[in-house]
Amino acid sequence: MPSAPVPAEPTRPSRRRGIVAGAIVVVVIACVAAALAFERQRKARFVSESVTQIEALARSHKFIAAYHLAREVERAGGADSLSEALKEDYTRSVDVDSTPVGAAIALRAYGADAKDSDWIDFGAAPLAKIRVPRGVLEWRATLPGKVPHILTVVPLKDRRIAFSLTAPDDKDAGMVPVREGEISIGGITGLKVAQQVKLGPYSIDRTEVTNREYASFVQAGGYAHEGFWKPPFRDGIRVLGFSDAMARFKDVTGRAGPATWKLGNFPEGEGHLPVRGISWYEASAYAAFAGKELPTIYHWYYADTGNDFSFLLPALLPGANFGGKGPRAAAASRTISAFGAIDMAGNVREWVATSTDKNHRIAVGGSWLEVAYQYKHAGQLSAFDRPVDVGLRCMKRTGTESPGDVAFAPIAERPSRDTIAIQPVSDAEYAVYARFFEKSRAPLDVRVESTHASPPHWTRLKVSYATGYGNERMNAYLYLPKNATPPYQTVIFMHGSGVFDNNKAYDEVAENPTREWILPEMLVRGGRALLQPVWKGSFERSDGPGGTRAYYREHMPQWVSELRQSVEFLRTRSEVDADRIGYFGFSFGAMWAPNLLAMEPQVKAAVLLAGGLEGPMWDGDTLPPEIDAATYAPRTKASVLMLNGRSDIRFPYETSQVPMFKLLGSPPGKKKHKTYPGGHSTFGWFDDMVKDTHDWFDEQFGFVKPAVRRQGG
Repeated sequence: MPSAPVPAEPTRPSRRRGIVAGAIVVVVIACVAAALAFERQRKARFVSESVTQIEALARSHKFIAAYHLAREVERAGGADSLSEALKEDYTRSVDVDSTPVGAAIALRAYGADAKDSDWIDFGAAPLAKIRVPRGVLEWRATLPGKVPHILTVVPLKDRRIAFSLTAPDDKDAGMVPVREGEISIGGITGLKVAQQVKLGPYSIDRTEVTNREYASFVQAGGYAHEGFWKPPFRDGIRVLGFSDAMARFKDVTGRAGPATWKLGNFPEGEGHLPVRGISWYEASAYAAFAGKELPTIYHWYYADTGNDFSFLLPALLPGANFGGKGPRAAAASRTISAFGAIDMAGNVREWVATSTDKNHRIAVGGSWLEVAYQYKHAGQLSAFDRPVDVGLRCMKRTGTESPGDVAFAPIAERPSRDTIAIQPVSDAEYAVYARFFEKSRAPLDVRVESTHASPPHWTRLKVSYATGYGNERMNAYLYLPKNATPPYQTVIFMHGSGVFDNNKAYDEVAENPTREWILPEMLVRGGRALLQPVWKGSFERSDGPGGTRAYYREHMPQWVSELRQSVEFLRTRSEVDADRIGYFGFSFGAMWAPNLLAMEPQVKAAVLLAGGLEGPMWDGDTLPPEIDAATYAPRTKASVLMLNGRSDIRFPYETSQVPMFKLLGSPPGKKKHKTYPGGHSTFGWFDDMVKDTHDWFDEQFGFVKPAVRRQGG
């Protein structure tokens, strides 16, 4: 047999190519290994650095940012680096249910600037023990063919969050369910409300009753149908018959309907706005017509807050319609309650079923005419009153509560302050109290932090100086008018309590109409310089909730010291007339003005807007004499103009405004009290207030000297 062919020896080039290929493989493997090692190191470094950042974000209460970064860590394989203790710093474990099951659940941080892209999807309910960011969150449940259910909730540990979605044509599609629970409202101005009130389940209207909805009641002959109305129609000691009562419920043209309507119909284009200008009797009759009832004061506040007054309420109030230009439609609002009701805070006050022991009725929540802290100032009104800013929403009980339960009982009105018993303290007593405010010798140590000259009406200097106590410093903002000639008359400004209820920096929020900027602005644009100290407890110097005797006892000496330091600062400025320094206080700033003015006599004139003596506090007792304005008012020697709404429920005319005015120790002819038709806000009389303010300072300090206009300017 022929022998097999012998394979040829490979040539040298072929062997070389094999060696090169093998070397390339080795290099590639080495590179891949190096890349993998580098990637592992990069991820390990990313995880390590991110954990540190997550800790810092959690400490800064930036929980959403911490949550997103933690998810990146998990995707990088670093889940084991996120300890349970760390997770508790920025998340909470909750359960989420929906009826019907299968609703898609999403959430985002609650806030007016929230965007659609901020929603974080969590999948379909039910969801058990899911980790969600801490903080105030807006939650959304959606399901095809159902009305979305949106609510605002702070996720507490192991909390159950429940959604209920209905079809658009369901008879209760316009209501949101409220689970059973317990409510402790705390203090309500002027009322002794019960605490720890247990409530059964119920539903409440998602929105305030609109003009269009109320029109269906009018058009159905509601004002002629006695079965909808709840007698007796009691007005003081008088009891009216049905026809006499209906005669009071007319629109401006004499037709049956709300006080804000004409010719039996709502104003054109306002069908989507909340009905207003109705009495308690009308609100109750509409609720009966709709097959519902008015909520009690307890059901109302629970539906809004879920009994979370500490965390949820401070988030809701800034975006609510307080101090606005008028009521708004629900579609324009993002003020969403704990159970999904819209605009319970602000917009229009709402009648509740609860009566008082003096047969008054109650409207709650505050309105666009008022300031945010009036959310818990319940107006005690006659059932016949028809305020322009009062409307309603209804509820429907789904549990077994009965009218005999505590929630449905009348509540007692707190007695007002005994103004007859207020007498000036003796000189010896006053000397003791004055030592409470002993003057510090601390140097000012003024620093000009920034100058901003671009606004058309003023130049703003941001300065800082020593407070006069401890080692603290304070910021202050000096606004120099461009329409006047120096040396300027200068007014020191103190806001209402709203700025003491947030911890946002002055630079961030102050020059904004919703933050009462309209008041300091009118002073500067009137040709007077304005100094806005960042008072202890306000803006970025917020130091916790106030409103207690301990808080005022601690802060009053600090505010006095800050006023003194502010006056001394102004006296160092060549553009300021040191002999013409005034004060303007609004509400809170007006209430404490006697203390401040008595302790700083270099302030020569003041305007006190919407203030008066503080009444009884939540426990029924008044302030102690060492901080009570009644102690210091007789020692006030500045010229004082008090401007008030005649119907102010925060500082009532007879028991708060008049007593303060009578006590003021201003020289003869140097104090004046003027009232306007209205309440605690300046709605309807703002322009009059501006004129009266500048007229008063003109009278005390002389006219402002206009700026010299440049040729060609």
